[in-house]
Amino acid sequence: WNSALAGLWLASLGSLVLPLNYVIESISRYREERVVMKLGLLCVGLGLAIIVNYEALLVLVIHLRDVFRKAQGEDDRPTTYYDWSLGIAQYIVGSFVIMASITAIEGCTLSLMSKVAPAKLERKAINLGLIVSLIRPSTRFMADVFILLVGLSHRIINTDIINSLSLVLICACCAVYYLVKRHYFFLSGL
Repeated sequence: WNSALAGLWLASLGSLVLPLNYVIESISRYREERVVMKLGLLCVGLGLAIIVNYEALLVLVIHLRDVFRKAQGEDDRPTTYYDWSLGIAQYIVGSFVIMASITAIEGCTLSLMSKVAPAKLERKAINLGLIVSLIRPSTRFMADVFILLVGLSHRIINTDIINSLSLVLICACCAVYYLVKRHYFFLSGL
């Protein structure tokens, strides 16, 4: 993609935030936050499964013994392309599902935090609003550092950056889903 198309795609994703919030707010009137959170996590996993380049995974399995070997140059890496009959459509649909699901999870998380937070915390200088304001940039910073490290790595396993990021995110999504499922009744709002 050139920079104009990438900017158009990001702008279209950004313009969907308000309509998505309206739809999610309508859904949460009839469902509990924890149900919407579980469904949102499942949809994030689905979006990540959609976005994975399975052809590159097959090439990676074929070169399994060289996976963690350092690539000496561009010719040393196995050649993979993201476009294999569904490439761009697959990426657009997968990233839309991920973005919509994360928007749903964000609203549910903030609502649940306001319900289960201790009352003492609201009277202090460090309240829930400050905690959320500190957590968001720190998680974005950690994600940016992770993307940078994957991009700078010259290992064969990181030839396709989308797969390198998606597989780690699928594992994290499964872990968070397990935690939500395990503490499902705690999330009911004490």
